[in-house]
Amino acid sequence: MTDNQTLRGRLVDCDTHLYVAPDRFDDAFGAFGRRFQAIHDRTFGFQDVLSRERPVVDSSNVWKVKDWDTAGGYDFDDRMRHVDLMGIDRQILFPDGVVSKVLNSEILGSAEAASAYNRFALEWARPSGGRLRPTSVLRLQDADVIDRAQELAADGAHSFMVHCARPPGGLSPADERWDRLWSIMADAGIPLLLHSGADEGFLDKAWTSGTTLDSGPAMGAEGGPFALAMSHLSPQIFVSSLVLGGVLERHPGLRVGVLEFLASWVGPLGELLDHSERFYYEVRPRRLPLRPSEYLRRQVRVTPFFWEPIGEYVDRYGLADCYVFSSDYPHEEGGADPVQRLLKSIAGRPAGLAEQLFVTNGKALCPDLA
Repeated sequence: MTDNQTLRGRLVDCDTHLYVAPDRFDDAFGAFGRRFQAIHDRTFGFQDVLSRERPVVDSSNVWKVKDWDTAGGYDFDDRMRHVDLMGIDRQILFPDGVVSKVLNSEILGSAEAASAYNRFALEWARPSGGRLRPTSVLRLQDADVIDRAQELAADGAHSFMVHCARPPGGLSPADERWDRLWSIMADAGIPLLLHSGADEGFLDKAWTSGTTLDSGPAMGAEGGPFALAMSHLSPQIFVSSLVLGGVLERHPGLRVGVLEFLASWVGPLGELLDHSERFYYEVRPRRLPLRPSEYLRRQVRVTPFFWEPIGEYVDRYGLADCYVFSSDYPHEEGGADPVQRLLKSIAGRPAGLAEQLFVTNGKALCPDLA
């Protein structure tokens, strides 16, 4: 039987966040630092997050102390101590929501700010020896995106986070003009990551505005049940383009992560793509050697929320290789006991499913380092 102790020290955590403390804005965003401070203060109001009193974090509360109440969000030494307390071997770190939104925007100076942040995050995490792996923001809308990708790969980037609300550069992700980028990533072992917030602008706010559906910002678990239930649509279209457009066949080393968009959609998507492909290939030659769901199984990974019934998903659709653990640390929506909750959701299934969910599947996005 797999339990917390069996997994302890081996957890592969595929979605966490790196906070940038206000006194590091200039370091993290370069010349854009002062402007980011103004954006931050307009969004949240002035917050003196560094001088607030914080509880002592130990094994009894490390999963419960969240957001700015824990220095583990932004302080390297605290972060390393906390991942040890949690029993985590390695984790992927994303920029926080407003940072991600600004760095992917068209605001003057945002491209340079993204480059500065990428350097800052990699340097911040470097002493961890690969246990902390910040993702690098890759702006697909920029004309020099290929050059940026090559530079980031040479600098030791662990993964690329991209925006998925619109066709990148006005092209399908399956357009062969993107093949050079996918090849760079596949050859370097750099996964392509779509994280909650990367769908910003996809869902017209008129669908919810002025109604009881309008429960908050439309991202992650914070936008109410409608926004959460629809959040997968943008990454689903992006991934479907990669699958049916042959990208994952042409680049079998490319791994794709879809993070904090729920996990309930991936099984039905595999079934839907298989049925759709089968219908069309009854009347025209088959172009791909594998079924679409087989590409999902081989190359796509998704993070469930801690409350999702993963065992039921696997019972219905298979695709056990696709599901990966995440804590969303230090965000509240990551839950206070995510490992135990997810273990409970797969109770009664083969013991190997827990090993897949918490360890081996996640290594597609956070692999062993040479």
